[in-house]
Amino acid sequence: MGYIYIINCNITGEYYIGSTRNLDQRIKGHRSQSNKTSSRGIIERDNYCVDILEEIEDGLDLFDKEQEYMNKMSGDGMVNRQKARLTAYESAKYRYEKNKQPKQCDCGLYIRANHLSRHRGSNIHAVRMLEMEKLLSKATV
Repeated sequence: MGYIYIINCNITGEYYIGSTRNLDQRIKGHRSQSNKTSSRGIIERDNYCVDILEEIEDGLDLFDKEQEYMNKMSGDGMVNRQKARLTAYESAKYRYEKNKQPKQCDCGLYIRANHLSRHRGSNIHAVRMLEMEKLLSKATV
């Protein structure tokens, strides 16, 4: 058995539509600190309700049904950022676009997100961090 569910924010009226085979486990995932989905804002306000929109028989495609609900219910309050199922091309494009955005490292350089951890292990990063520490220690003396 699968479920199409909605998480409604009682404060803002925002909502998130999702699908799962194990609703209890999925809601725990939404509540997790490591939750990176667009439902995070709703969950953090801690004033929401979860409703089942439809129970789906085993063997039927949850993602297609979830997308159907997303299309029907799309509006200003929907916080879902992407389609229920991306094609391989769409998924690769999404990851590429997300990772090409530069992030500022602690050392002050701007590095592409997918290269940040490698940069932090580099000599350039180590040298820049030492220089920053020296500057800070001089400023506090």
